[in-house]
Amino acid sequence: MECSKKRKHGVRAVAFILCAVFMAGLLSPLNARQAQAASKQNWRSAYQGILTDWRQVERYQDTSYLKQYFGEGYRFDRYYLYDLDKNGTPELFLNSRGMGLTVVLTYKNGLKSLGYEALDRIHKGKKELIVHGHWHGAGGSGTDEWSVYRVSGNKMSLTYYIDRMAGYYYVYDYRNNTSSDSRSAYNKIYKEHVKTASKISGFKKYKLSDHTGLAVYGKKPAKTTVRGLTAKKKGFRVKWKKRKVNTKGYEIQYAGNRKFKNAKKVTVRKKGPTAKTIRGLKGKKRYYVRVRGYNTVKVNGKTKRVYSGWSARKSVVTKK
Repeated sequence: MECSKKRKHGVRAVAFILCAVFMAGLLSPLNARQAQAASKQNWRSAYQGILTDWRQVERYQDTSYLKQYFGEGYRFDRYYLYDLDKNGTPELFLNSRGMGLTVVLTYKNGLKSLGYEALDRIHKGKKELIVHGHWHGAGGSGTDEWSVYRVSGNKMSLTYYIDRMAGYYYVYDYRNNTSSDSRSAYNKIYKEHVKTASKISGFKKYKLSDHTGLAVYGKKPAKTTVRGLTAKKKGFRVKWKKRKVNTKGYEIQYAGNRKFKNAKKVTVRKKGPTAKTIRGLKGKKRYYVRVRGYNTVKVNGKTKRVYSGWSARKSVVTKK
């Protein structure tokens, strides 16, 4: 009798363990997805904390040299966002116009600084940060001097340094610790990593007090396309492609000139059809038309519209 009870308890224990293992197998992917989703949400609040008080950067980055070089009053005053390593979470670039430096912060299970440098360009395809010249110390031409940093995960690694001065060339490959004075090696690296990179000056920058850039990131609608434009009596009917993500509605713009000077706009809610007839125009007149989507986001407690780019311009001549 006693052995029978022990066998029953043993069977129950094995069954419990098997059930626990089975549930763990089911829940672990779910927990991983939940953690990933939470990470995508948490970066906004983490970055917002930095924008509210940029001195928090000193918790993640040693800035003692900046204090020595620029004084205790050094500061960062602008920012922009860009997902450099294409993992779904953008990096936060804190820029200082006074110092000419940018500190790069990333988020993965918490904030981390990748370092600071005098960034000049970002190579979107190669996931690289490009530095022009050197912001402190001696040496180097400054004008034809470039450093290429590769970003992977939570690390920023120097891969190439090239310079040209007084007819001489210098190339250093940090990946295998080799150097060269080859002109062709300099030109190859410049062409592939520097020339094809996007200049920092082209990125939309915001004041630290303006959290619009943070709020609208990832919320911008994709461009739509005009699928049909039909002439009507003193008007026209326009149709466009529906966008399902980050789109609350559309805006139609039309004008009697291709530059859309003195253009008029009509708003269409998303729940309505993806077509609109415009009437009350002049007959036998050419009109230029384009469409864009919009989304709404909260910025400092206020609702703000975020627009996609305009569709390609189309034209139509109204009927008499």
